[in-house]
Amino acid sequence: MGPRELTEVGDLVDSLFTILDLITTPELAYSNPNTSAFRANITKLRFKANELVGIYPREAFPLVSKAIKRFANKVDVIVQTFPGDVHTQKINSEELRNIWHLEVRPSIYSLELALAVTGGVYLPEDPSLYKGKDKILRDIAFEVNICYRNGASNACSVLLRRLVETLIIKVHENKGTTDSATNPASRQFYKLEKLIDDLIATNPFGLTRNALKALPHLKRLGDWGAHNRNLSVRRSDLEDIKADSRLCFEELLNLT
Repeated sequence: MGPRELTEVGDLVDSLFTILDLITTPELAYSNPNTSAFRANITKLRFKANELVGIYPREAFPLVSKAIKRFANKVDVIVQTFPGDVHTQKINSEELRNIWHLEVRPSIYSLELALAVTGGVYLPEDPSLYKGKDKILRDIAFEVNICYRNGASNACSVLLRRLVETLIIKVHENKGTTDSATNPASRQFYKLEKLIDDLIATNPFGLTRNALKALPHLKRLGDWGAHNRNLSVRRSDLEDIKADSRLCFEELLNLT
């Protein structure tokens, strides 16, 4: 959500008072056009609040998420008490405006400025990518980004490895091909090395050539971060495979 969208939310919040001031009766009434306008704006705000919750999830942005949650809760209060009396809705709207202008908007602007300085994200956080997907995939991807932003390169590489393994298994489960990915004796999934080797050999899911080529590199870097006693993964190592990481991630995620 960019500056233009944030301004739209602020305008919707401010408009509540303009609408309420036009209502001359003590109570909001469905027959009053201004009441209908108030309801329409609150409906839009509820959608925008839910959108913000998705864009800034608690796992990745705890402080911003806390402010947004307060905002979303106050919108819900107004919805739940609608139509109600004008005085009460003015009080609720005033609280909503304070939360937006004093907490939510400043925290989002501060976060976006910080991300612009610290290099942003490693994997995409667009909510539409995760719609209908297993929550664990989103959680791991966001933890990858948290580690990346804070310079925890070893941890980032290990989580990338875990994400690749989890994605491959999820794709097998979704496509009904788990038999080819499990050991017949133990009925456990093969280790990541064999899962990748088999994907490269047969490409049952139609991954692009570049994605198949990148998978072993992602595994190897994760192995370094987890097991190498004499080598630490550097940020430059992560940067070298950043495009490949996103390619593998999005292609596999789309198949889950």
